[in-house]
Amino acid sequence: MKKKVLPVLLATILLLTCIPLGTITVSAGTQENLDAIIAQYPDGSRWTGSFDGGIQCFGFAKMVIYKLFGTYNGSYRGWSYSSASNGMTLIGSTTDFSSSSIKSLLSSAQPGDVLQFNTPKQHTMIVYSVASDGVWIYDCNWDWNCGISLRKSSFGAWSGRNSTGLILMRAIGSTPSSCNCDTSY
Repeated sequence: MKKKVLPVLLATILLLTCIPLGTITVSAGTQENLDAIIAQYPDGSRWTGSFDGGIQCFGFAKMVIYKLFGTYNGSYRGWSYSSASNGMTLIGSTTDFSSSSIKSLLSSAQPGDVLQFNTPKQHTMIVYSVASDGVWIYDCNWDWNCGISLRKSSFGAWSGRNSTGLILMRAIGSTPSSCNCDTSY
């Protein structure tokens, strides 16, 4: 009897690990695709290109969103520093840069989400991951010299930010398929 139970048990486990279940999140696929993009545009490199009219941090973020979530159809063209629109949905925002407010805002962040500081010092970043003590962000022009960075920032480190607000956005229908990591951008 034991000889028959073990193969059936192993086959069941194998089958369950191969079938996508409702509990699998899109974050896992997004994280893998983000890693592929980071391999193409690694920390410490520079990006001096443009994408869909955006340059520096904004153009880079628009390109990353395109690469993460599939065929570009212009739907991301209009998202800006003040609102989420045209292919993006607002997850949350804050004008309070205290550690607790930033942590609260980022508690619902997922890999591939977009963070944007508003005026007067606008900046666009991609969420890589959120940890209990901070957020890993992936961005361009962090050094004012088109440098690409993947770095962890504590929630409290944002308290001195010269900005009127921070918004967290997600691409509508953000289900990654495979990374569009061609090098023409």
